[in-house]
Amino acid sequence: MPRPKRTTVISGGITRTQLNMLRLMAQGKDQYAMAEALNLKPGTVHTYRALLLKKMGATNTTNAVAIAYELGWLRGVVEIPQAA
Repeated sequence: MPRPKRTTVISGGITRTQLNMLRLMAQGKDQYAMAEALNLKPGTVHTYRALLLKKMGATNTTNAVAIAYELGWLRGVVEIPQAA
C-alpha cells in the first residue's frame, strides 16, 4: 500500500509546493511552465494558484509575489531594485 504524501508547512501556512509555486511566479513562469517544473498538470497548478492567492489574501499573482517578497519568502529568488 503506498504511503500518503507528507505536506510540509513552511511559514504562515504555506506548503513547500506553494513556496515553489511562488518562486516560479516571481520568475514570470506561466501555469504550463510551473506544471512542468513541479511535475503537475496545468489544471492542478491553476487550482493550487487560486487556493494560494486566497490563503495569502492576494488579488493576483503580482500581489502574491509582492507579499511573499515582503515576508522574506523569496530571498535569493528575485531582487527588486530599490528606488533612488
